[in-house]
This record gives sequence, C-alpha cells and structure tokens, in this order.
Amino acid sequence: MERENPSRERHISRGRAQETKGVSSPGDTRPIRCFNCNGKGHLARECKKEKKEKADSREAGSLSARITDKVCGATKSMCGTRRKLSQEGKLFGKKWTTSVEIFGRKWSALLDTGSEVSILPARILKQAMRDGINIDEEVQELPLDTTTRVVDASGNAMKFLTVVRVDIKEDGAKSSLAKVSMHVSQGEVGTLVLGTNALPALGYRLVRKQGQRARRIKRDEKAAVRILAEDAEEKAIRCNAVVAERTYVAPGEMKPVRVTGAKASGDKLFCSEIHVIQTGLCSLEEHGSTTILVVNTGLEPLVYRKNQRVGSWDDCDRPQSDRAVAANMLTRQNPPLTPEERAETLRRYLVNNRGGKELSESLEDLMKNHNQVFAVEDRELTQTHLVTHEIDTGSTQPIRQKKRPVPIGARKEFKGIIEDLLNRGIIEPSSSDWASPVVLVRKKDGTLR
Repeated sequence: MERENPSRERHISRGRAQETKGVSSPGDTRPIRCFNCNGKGHLARECKKEKKEKADSREAGSLSARITDKVCGATKSMCGTRRKLSQEGKLFGKKWTTSVEIFGRKWSALLDTGSEVSILPARILKQAMRDGINIDEEVQELPLDTTTRVVDASGNAMKFLTVVRVDIKEDGAKSSLAKVSMHVSQGEVGTLVLGTNALPALGYRLVRKQGQRARRIKRDEKAAVRILAEDAEEKAIRCNAVVAERTYVAPGEMKPVRVTGAKASGDKLFCSEIHVIQTGLCSLEEHGSTTILVVNTGLEPLVYRKNQRVGSWDDCDRPQSDRAVAANMLTRQNPPLTPEERAETLRRYLVNNRGGKELSESLEDLMKNHNQVFAVEDRELTQTHLVTHEIDTGSTQPIRQKKRPVPIGARKEFKGIIEDLLNRGIIEPSSSDWASPVVLVRKKDGTLR
C-alpha cells in the first residue's frame, strides 16, 4: 500500500484554487465557466474562440436611459443671491440670444461666436421624452470624438454625454429647419449654446461695422484707384519719342539728334528718359518730328540707333481731366463770379472733399454767411503780409545754373502767366544773382506751369 505524499497533494490543491479564483470558491461543486464564450469546463484564457471586444461605455444603454440617469442624478444648489453687476463704463456687453424651436418647444439659445461647438443641455432631451418623443428613434446619435479635448473659456476640460444631430428652427424665421450637430452636456442645468458650427446654418454672419476711419480709408483707396486708372490712360495717350536716324556723338561734342514719333505737329512736351537729354517743350514740324541738341559731357562716345526710344510725347490735345477743373483759371480770365455762383462753387468743392457727404446745417450757414473768405479761383490767391521770411546768404556765392530758353510758341502764354502773378503781388521784378531760371511744364489740362 503506497503512502501518498501530503506536500504534493497540497501543491495540487493550491494550483486548482489559483485556477478557479474568481469563479468558484473552495468546496464549490459548480463547474468552471468561461467568461469569453460562457462555456463550461475551461477558463477564458484557455478559450479557443475569438475574444470579444470590450463594449463602449456609450453602448451600455439606450440614449433615453443614459439621459434619464444623468439628469436625475445631477444636483446643483441654486440657492444664494446673485450679485448685481454694474453696467457702468461698458464693462459688460449685451448677451446675444435668440429663441429656437427644438422638438416642438421654444428655448432660449446663446449666440456664441467664440465657441467652436454647440452644446445641448440634457434637460431638453429629457423634456422631449416627457412630451412623448422617442429620442432613441428620432434623434441621430453620432460618435463622440475622444481624441479632441474640448475646454471652456478658463481652459478646463468639458465632459459630454454624447453627440446628437437635431433639427433647429429659429423662432419667427422664414428659413427651413437646419440640422445641427450638438454636444449633449451632463446635468439638469446648462445653457443652450449655438457655436460657430451652427450659426452659418441659421443665417448668422459676423460683420464688422465700418467706422469713420474705415470709410475714409476705403474712400481714399477708391480715389487712388481712380487716379491710377487716369494715369494709365494718360500713359496710353502718350506717344513714344524715338530717334529718326542713327547718330554718333563724340565725347565733348554737342550734336543735334532728330527725334520723331508724335502724331501731329505743334507744341508738345518732350518727357526724356535719358539723362543727357533734358525734358522740355518742343515745337514739332509737319510729320511730328523735331531736332534736340545733345551734349556728350562724358568720356565715352554716345551712339543713338534708329527707332531707339529716348522718351515720350505728351499729347496736350486730349480731353481735359475732371481733376483739373480750376487749374487753368489764370489764363482764361473768366469774369468774376457772383455771390450766388461763389456759394454754389464753394459748396460743390466742400461736398467733393467730404466724399459726397452732404454738409451739416451749421456748416451750410457758415458757408453762406462767410463764403467771401474762401478762395474758389486761383486769381483770388495773393500774398500775405502777416509773415515775412528772409534768408541770410552771408558771403556764400550763388550757384550757377544753365539757362532754359522759352520756346517761341510758348512765350505769349508765358508772358500772360508772369503778368498775372505780378498783378496779384505774388512775385516782383528782381535782378538778384540768386534768381533761378524759369522751368516751364505742361500740365495735364494743357496749360503751362
């Protein structure tokens, strides 16, 4: 008769107890059950069937059951007095809310342009259940993105029960229902928040109201665009000034260069693009050509090829620009304006300066009663004796400048300008060594300056 080893028996018993831990207690006669396939006779770790995936906590129950559990279990003290905050100094702005219809009931919703998500309090779904709406069938539930962390304005993480897509219609709006995805908050209390994912669907758009400075900048931009367009049109009107025949100018030599390209004869303004040729007023011949003297002051010879562009001709016969309405009043010598004409002209100038905005009543009265203090014509601008300016040159010698002869065709107009300036007292005859030669420039309206 063999004697059994007590230590070996205790070891076997201990091993069986470890295997059946959590399934049966010592002395329990019930068979071992598998937690994976619910079969008998083996453990879950020995099960050969495919292991089940852990169920998502959201799928543990229906939407209505979870809503009921969260709403009923949430408590919050509403006691205490609410401190009245002062509105002085505009420390607090207005709360922008609207009335929306969800599940047949009207709720107050906060229009929050700083929130990226829309929040639906669970009490709204709970109220829909009380109204007899089966939210398990009529409400579309979306998966909750656990990879994205949603925080409030203080940076604290927010917890949500789920995400649903509901139909929302703004009270009184003519638009149809809008489907909005909303995060369902936990608890009985909470604010219905419409974030930036819902506002566009309801027709809301954030618009910045333009102030006076913004309107002025916009008006200046339009004026700049108009000026650029007129300058582009002016450049298109100009003709290229090109060399008529090949010309060689040796160092230190002064030689005439034949330039052509103008459309017609007459006095034209030559706008040079080469430093050795000066800009000036030229009298063109029949075929739109003229001769310009070129002085080569360098050490290298100058060679001008045929049809080489050296500048442009400013065509002064084009229509007058609207921007130069009062620019040629010096030479036209129109009769003086009547008081009514002065007032109307001044009013038109002031309205144009204000970008088309009408004058106020006080400014209108000021203009009518004292319009004589405003100059509406160039011939009204004279000198003032209130300020005297002197320049002490000391023993400094004046700088010698090259003389600029006045073209014969422009001398009559030039004399008229000088006489007008003398009559108004703006200039006076002088024989000073510091006198500077006159440079004539043809303006856009065709007059000389």
